[in-house]
Amino acid sequence: MTCRHDMTSLDQRLSALELSILPTWVYDHDRYRFPWANAKAVQFWRAADRTELYARDLSDLSPAVRARLDGYVRAVAEGGTVVEDWTLYPRGTPATVTLHGQAIRLDDGRLAVLFQALPQSSDVDASMVRGVEAVRHSSVLVSLVDRAGKALFHNPAALRALGDALQIDAVFPDEGAGAAIRGAIDAEAPWSGELKVLTTEGERWHRVEARPTTDPVTGGRAVLVQQLDVTAQRRAEGQIEQQGRLIDELNRSLALVEEQRRQILTLSAPILDVGRGTL
Repeated sequence: MTCRHDMTSLDQRLSALELSILPTWVYDHDRYRFPWANAKAVQFWRAADRTELYARDLSDLSPAVRARLDGYVRAVAEGGTVVEDWTLYPRGTPATVTLHGQAIRLDDGRLAVLFQALPQSSDVDASMVRGVEAVRHSSVLVSLVDRAGKALFHNPAALRALGDALQIDAVFPDEGAGAAIRGAIDAEAPWSGELKVLTTEGERWHRVEARPTTDPVTGGRAVLVQQLDVTAQRRAEGQIEQQGRLIDELNRSLALVEEQRRQILTLSAPILDVGRGTL
């Protein structure tokens, strides 16, 4: 039996936003579709009309974007709201906006996100925008942590690897690792090391660098934590080390065999001389 999706109820609930000057839309993360949008959103997304916008398939997401949206859905499902700067690309044209997101139920009861987009000033520094986007798409895990170890920010790579970890200490099984990382704040100097990390894919080895910095929102001291997965390198080094031990053991065995051969020859020499009549 096919269930037809009726938009009337959602239209009624959001009718007050139809005339909003802000582009506003509902995003269905399960189906990667826009089930509702106001007139400004249709214009923002450069669609011919609502029908064309609603028909767009948004499933071709980069891993970074998918991780961010996964995090948003989890946050709003728990009653939270999300506010974050995005660079969106309607019809390939970049538009930097601040997105405000909150939970909304679709007519079939599923959870979606209601987004309102606040366009940013056109004089925003281009290098800053590019820097932010580079961090978001980087494979390096980047987190901003306060003095108490609370995670203030995770880039998408960190979200994928660490989940929604709220305390940076919780992802390091080695006692004292979190304190060492946070200690960079008081030391006013970078700290680095290779640590075991509890990730969504199990225990991994990460090269971790912590640098003291300032939280640009509160002005408080914080630490920028960058992590690079070096598990494959660790395994390769372990294999090389194991092979080295095997070679050393083999060399010792060969040396022992050679020594035993020399001893046998030494002991056999008189017997051989007797056999030749030289005794």
